[in-house]
Order: sequence, then C-alpha cells, then structure tokens
Amino acid sequence: MAGVSTRSLYIEPGAVPWLPARCQAVDVSALLRELILAAVEMEPFHPEHSRDAAVAALVLHELRNLTPLPLEVPLPSHPQLRHLCEAFLQKPTIHDPPARWCAALNISERTLARLFRRGTGLSFSQWRRRACILHSLEHLTAGMPVTRIAALLGYDNPAAYTAAFGKLLGRPLTAYRSRRS
Repeated sequence: MAGVSTRSLYIEPGAVPWLPARCQAVDVSALLRELILAAVEMEPFHPEHSRDAAVAALVLHELRNLTPLPLEVPLPSHPQLRHLCEAFLQKPTIHDPPARWCAALNISERTLARLFRRGTGLSFSQWRRRACILHSLEHLTAGMPVTRIAALLGYDNPAAYTAAFGKLLGRPLTAYRSRRS
C-alpha cells in the first residue's frame, strides 16, 4: 500500500498464545490504533500498576478481538499453475474463464479445481475474485473512480464490483475508501 506508516510492537509469545503462527493483515480498531501509538512511546520495563502497564494490558486485550482481513492472494507451488497465477496478477479480470487455464495447462476443470484448492486453499473463482479486489486497492487509494476500476477489472457494472468488494472485505466500498484514504 502506498502512503502508509507502520509501528511495531514486540510482545513475548507467551503473552499472546492465541495469535496465529504466521503474519496476517487484520482490521485495527480506532482504540487499538491509539493504544499502539501510545505503546511505541513506552519504555520496555515499567512499574506493574502504572499507566504504561494498563496500556500494555489493554493492547493485549484488544489483540484478542482482531478480525483477520483477506488481504493475501496465495500462490500455488505447482510451477505451471503458479506461472499462470503470476501472469493473471499483472492484469486481473473477473471473467477470465477456468477453461483458458485448463487449456494452457492441458488439464480438466476438475483437476484445475483440485490444484487450486490444494495450492491456495481457495477455489478458482474465490482466488480470481480476491486477486481482482486486492488489485483494485491500489487504484482506490490513488483516487481512481469506481466506474473506471470496475471496467478495468472486467466487472459488468460498478454495482457488481462494489458488491464483490463488500463481500470480500466485509464493508461497503464507501466505508473502506473513507477510512483508508
């Protein structure tokens, strides 16, 4: 993402055993954002009943309620399928048919479905939709009109794109755009 800043918190793994083993994007509430901004200014060691201890405890409490966001497009390890996926990511279109992929790989649609599910954890259509929506984020943050983004990705109309966006990210496009702009 362009125009973002990050902060890092270093937390003992034993204090957050519920966190997943791998990195993932999450939806950060306004409260957690402010707590993180306060926490990065704190000394690493602080008195047990101090303000800093309370902030640290509240950060841990808020971390329990994080909602993962589907902001990842997993790539399969199968070399030829991975090559097609990488090419698709350069110029995604929502109507790219699985038959084209099958012909390129010389496999059946059932085999393609199995390869996608095994390699990405998603169906072909789920993966394609996610790739398109995530590709659109760069255009949204650059201020490109929704109508133009929808056309660029091959959606039949802006409403179809907006609905797919909301379904994937759990919020309407307008809420996402205004929060992230």
